[in-house]
Amino acid sequence: MVTTHPNDEILQSYVNGSLSGGMEMFVKGHLHYCPQCRNKVELLEMIAGELLTESREMAEVDSAAFETVLRKIADNESKEAEKPDKKIHGGVMPSMINNLIGKTSEQINWRFRLPGISDYQIANDNGEEISLLKAEPGTKIFQHTHEGEEATLVLSGALQDGESVLRAGDVSVVDETHTHNPSIIGTEPCICLIVMSGKLRFTGRFTRAFNLLT
Repeated sequence: MVTTHPNDEILQSYVNGSLSGGMEMFVKGHLHYCPQCRNKVELLEMIAGELLTESREMAEVDSAAFETVLRKIADNESKEAEKPDKKIHGGVMPSMINNLIGKTSEQINWRFRLPGISDYQIANDNGEEISLLKAEPGTKIFQHTHEGEEATLVLSGALQDGESVLRAGDVSVVDETHTHNPSIIGTEPCICLIVMSGKLRFTGRFTRAFNLLT
């Protein structure tokens, strides 16, 4: 059961089409798991559609924004109607993630980062890095903060961040005001989709030297 969700501002930005590519992927991944947020997005799209059709005057106040929402709704409907017949199944990630990167979690050539931690870069564009992170059971991620924003979507396994336990479908969005050191719990590796708009910065007494490598 999903217990953490993107905030309303992120969902509204998703509906009006103003999210970055990585954040749009982040929300789509969460929606795969979360019927509550799917219902909320459908409601927001319905409201936007009604505003577009009921009030020409309102649309003229900011026609570009309304046109963006209209295109977003039309694109979503088109994608639903044109879903590919063949999907990449296997591994522990949803098929939509498999399809996006063209392979399953078992086929990825994971890159070693630190003991117990590997990653796979999906994209790095305009200061936004999109990647998958894989951490083995019992791994503790060194204490760190961020120069920008980090959005995390758990795809498999479980991690504990402070008092919160995040499982498949759960999300976390942190920025430079947060310092944390998540740990992997349970008996399975934890795989997460990570979207970062700034560098990670280690803050532990003995790990600050790693900042020279980032």
